[in-house]
Amino acid sequence: MQGSIRQRSAGSFELRVFVGVGPETRRKQYRSMTFRGNRGEAERELAAMITAVESERLVGARSPVSELLEGWFALAAPGWSPTTVRQTRSVLNCYLLPGLGDIRIGDVTPMRINTLYASLAKTGSMKDGPLAAGTLARVHVVLRSAFSHAMRAGWVWDNPVERVHRITVAPVEMRPPTPGELHRLIERIAERDLLMCLFVGLAAVSGALRGGDVGVALGQHQIGS
Repeated sequence: MQGSIRQRSAGSFELRVFVGVGPETRRKQYRSMTFRGNRGEAERELAAMITAVESERLVGARSPVSELLEGWFALAAPGWSPTTVRQTRSVLNCYLLPGLGDIRIGDVTPMRINTLYASLAKTGSMKDGPLAAGTLARVHVVLRSAFSHAMRAGWVWDNPVERVHRITVAPVEMRPPTPGELHRLIERIAERDLLMCLFVGLAAVSGALRGGDVGVALGQHQIGS
C-alpha cells in the first residue's frame, strides 16, 4: 500500500494514501488529510490510514460477487426506466448470479470472466443453445458497471471486466423490399387507406422507403403477408 507524507508548514503535514484508479477517469486516486503534530506522530497516523484502507479493500475482496451485484443494482436501479430495470434484473438472475455469484470479488479474473462468456455463448440461452450476441453484450455491460462500482468503493484496484475479450455485436444488415414485395405492399395498403398508400408510394419513388417506414405502415394497418 502506497502512502506519503508532505510537510506543509511547521507542525503541519499532508498525509496521502493510494486507494486505486478512478473507473471513469483512469487516474490514480488518493485519500488525504492534514495532520498537526510532529513527524513521528504523522508517520503513525499515516500507518493507521494505510491499515484502514487495506482493511476496507480486504473486506470487499472477500465478499461474494452476489453482494456486489445486488448492492450495485439497488443503488443504480432507481434512476433507470422500468424496461432497463427489468432487463438488468433478468441479466443478474439468469446469467451473472448463477455464473459468478458465489465467487469472491478478489478472485474474479479476466480469464474467469472469459470462461463464463464462452459458456454463455455456447449454451447460455433458455433452450440450452447459443446465447444471442446482443444479450451477451448486455451481460458484459452490466458486469463492467458493477465492477466500476466496486472500484469506487475501494474494493478492487482495477476493473477485470475491462481486460476480457471484447464483446461486439454485428449490426443487422438492412434488406430493402424487392419491387414485387413493394408492389404487393402498396396494393394491400390501397385497400385500406389511400392516403397511406400515397405516402408509401412517394417514399418508394423518392428512395426514402426505409425499414422503419415500412414497419410503421405495417404496424398501423396490421397488413398480413
